[in-house]
Amino acid sequence: MKDDYRKVKTPLSINIIYVKNDSKYPTYNKDIGGKNNTINAPIAIVETGNTSIRNYQHYMTECYFFESKKHNPYESIKPLLKKYNLLGDITSIQSIYDTKVDDISNLKTEIVKFLTLTLNTFMVFITSMLTAIHLYFTN
Repeated sequence: MKDDYRKVKTPLSINIIYVKNDSKYPTYNKDIGGKNNTINAPIAIVETGNTSIRNYQHYMTECYFFESKKHNPYESIKPLLKKYNLLGDITSIQSIYDTKVDDISNLKTEIVKFLTLTLNTFMVFITSMLTAIHLYFTN
């Protein structure tokens, strides 16, 4: 790929953040992190605003997590999306809290379903046992 012709060549500055070995950190992705939603020694990219334009679409559509105190969190990232012409690509965002609420709701539904199945199985078992005992003693 050719470099973006608008890109200004500036010296690269890398700041290394040292952490303790085998440290666990929270993850906001419900599909990874296991039971405790933590990952061991992750690689993180700290956004400072000087990333190549080509990276933003990938970051923001896959794994961009941010904190927002606004009623509509999309407004928090809208200036960044405008700056890199990504408004058409990213039209909405999903709250991590909504996904956790959905997970809890699904678990509650599963619990009710399995309790109902267990109760039905128990009732069929009792009915079968009573029928077998009744048939045994009537013959």
